Amino acid sequence: MDKRIYVDGVVKLHSQLNNAFTNAIRLADKLVETSLSSEDSRSDFSIFVDFREEQPSDKIRGYFMFNNTILRFLPIEFEKALLFPVHNHGGSDSGQGYGISLKELDDAKLNRSTVMIQFTPIREVKDYTLFNSKMLSTLSLSSSEAPSTIDDIGKPFYEFPDIKQLAILDIPSVITMSNYTLVEKLYYAPFSKDSLINCVLFAQLNNEYDRHVIKVLRWLPTNKGTKKTQLSKERSYVGDIFFELGYVSRDESRELHSYMVENDSRLLFGTIENDVIKINGGIKTFQSNDFNYPRCLYNIKFK
Repeated sequence: MDKRIYVDGVVKLHSQLNNAFTNAIRLADKLVETSLSSEDSRSDFSIFVDFREEQPSDKIRGYFMFNNTILRFLPIEFEKALLFPVHNHGGSDSGQGYGISLKELDDAKLNRSTVMIQFTPIREVKDYTLFNSKMLSTLSLSSSEAPSTIDDIGKPFYEFPDIKQLAILDIPSVITMSNYTLVEKLYYAPFSKDSLINCVLFAQLNNEYDRHVIKVLRWLPTNKGTKKTQLSKERSYVGDIFFELGYVSRDESRELHSYMVENDSRLLFGTIENDVIKINGGIKTFQSNDFNYPRCLYNIKFK
């Protein structure tokens, strides 16, 4: 029998966190897949907190992390008390490893740190859903200093109401042989890995700041013939939507934007490595590539 005394209100706070975590797994599995299942509510997990962002005065705002990936579409706001030691401070287990102190939080906020807060279930407690918390390594925007295993996925993007049709055509070699520069990643998913990832370029219209804006979206494609994960009989959307990542450099977007709009090719597919974009082609590439066509584009007619 567990005879330890818990801080008032801690059970409710931790139960709320556990519910948020379980719901986050369910959504993450639908959009990006994880190594966890929706029933796995007793696993370690982390929340990414960027103290450079504006924070609530009495709470902490962050994002769930799975597989060392920051998921910007899974934000969470929680009480600071959630991070304090869960047991009575007069017990023998009030030492290190049983919570984060208010001073640690204040120092992180003062230093504008970016941190991972790890939550570990207290497995010996059967009647409560409780977690120990620990603040892990501070991240850096310098790729040479940031952990190599960290990745970052921005908010979902899946609506293109002003694209009436897409042309099935070959994209000129002057475009497919050129390099384009990804910019403004800092505002969407700054810790995105530098290794090869798939992307979609979207030529936007009616932008009040720039008439030749090309939005860059990250894509996590699935291969043709791959059976997608089914979660509690809910549909998986992995590969069917995109995620905000940045823009093509303004210095390089004018001619490309004009071509995309004039030739009904406002969506182009390519890859990014070290912020360098290579364009593979338009929707015609799906006639020869190994990827499933994204469901979010099903309503757009072919020309």
